[in-house]
Amino acid sequence: MSNPNDQLTISALAATYGRDRRTVSRMLRGMAPSSTSDYRGRTLNRYRRGDVEAVITAPTDHDSIKAAFERLHGARADTLKLKRRLRDGDAISADVLVAELFNRFVTTRSAMLGFTNKHGGQFMQIQGLEDRSKARADLKALLRRAMAEIGLDLCQPFTWEETK
Repeated sequence: MSNPNDQLTISALAATYGRDRRTVSRMLRGMAPSSTSDYRGRTLNRYRRGDVEAVITAPTDHDSIKAAFERLHGARADTLKLKRRLRDGDAISADVLVAELFNRFVTTRSAMLGFTNKHGGQFMQIQGLEDRSKARADLKALLRRAMAEIGLDLCQPFTWEETK
């Protein structure tokens, strides 16, 4: 089993992956070695297997490269299409969505925390009732009304939907 933390030289990487040493050297050109050591007056560059494995094992045949290029081209086309939809107002950005959801959370939280201020008088009347079953039913009704108001606030159209 290969350990991704193994420190291997270019020759060891070439032998491990069945590639020519010069090819592996060319593939790793511009990539900084994870460690270096001196051996008989020469500097040996060692690379961490986990860092270079994807580079060395990448396909080099024409069909694989063509398929990868087509995937890249498709992803770029999708990105341009999304940017166009954002510009034209057909879609929204993640920042706008996060801001809208945060505002709804704050509104709902304020409504729930403000329940006692808004319905405090009714709540006190219910607590003062002698008949406990009627008090329980009235409290349930009051809570249902309050939750219905909060639910209506949450179901309002988003701001970007109102502008269309």
